[in-house]
Amino acid sequence: METILIAENDRFQTQCIRAALGREGYRVITARSAESVLGLMDGERADLLIMNTSLPGAGTGLCRTIRERSSIAILLVSASGSEEEMVAGLNQGADDFMFRPFPAEVLLARVRAHLRRRAFLGARQRQPQPQLISYGSVVMDLNERTASLGGRELVLTPLESSLLGRLLKSPETFLASEELFETVWGTSSLGDRRTLYVHLFKLRKKLEEVSAGRYTIASERGRGYRLHVRVPV
Repeated sequence: METILIAENDRFQTQCIRAALGREGYRVITARSAESVLGLMDGERADLLIMNTSLPGAGTGLCRTIRERSSIAILLVSASGSEEEMVAGLNQGADDFMFRPFPAEVLLARVRAHLRRRAFLGARQRQPQPQLISYGSVVMDLNERTASLGGRELVLTPLESSLLGRLLKSPETFLASEELFETVWGTSSLGDRRTLYVHLFKLRKKLEEVSAGRYTIASERGRGYRLHVRVPV
């Protein structure tokens, strides 16, 4: 049974999330402050953390502190609607970000997607044989979820790895935003694709930095995104 840690200072929101997760059979533990989160993580084995960005004591460094201690999947939730807050959270180590209000079904779909990814990574660690896919100088091991470009390691988050793996399967082919969203989260975006755009931006930046601008993720309105090399392979 997977364990999910809810870090939320609003009792009503905690009850709502806990009830939805409980109906799915997950074990749920809760925390109401940053100090409680860190204490529970030292004593409990949790598979996923759902955390309110306004949690008392969280500040801007809690995600980074958690990421330094653990590889747990972190899903941030916020009622602010601030894209700057979302970008900051993802840059500090969060794996996902959701703006309130959201349907319980969407939250559960995101939870299932993160837990599937965690189970997949655990299974691949027990079966280390490589499964390589490449385009030009970009090489990725789909089992280990590791990638390199021109022999240099690409340091990617789990979500960035999922996006790159999908783009590598169809290089130079435009993939719609909705298809990429469903690939990563296993659910419809319901029109809110801001988290996807942030992850694509970060992945594009890493590709361009390592390749001196040769490899990128090209976008075109109405068509989507594609892995693109500016000089033919």
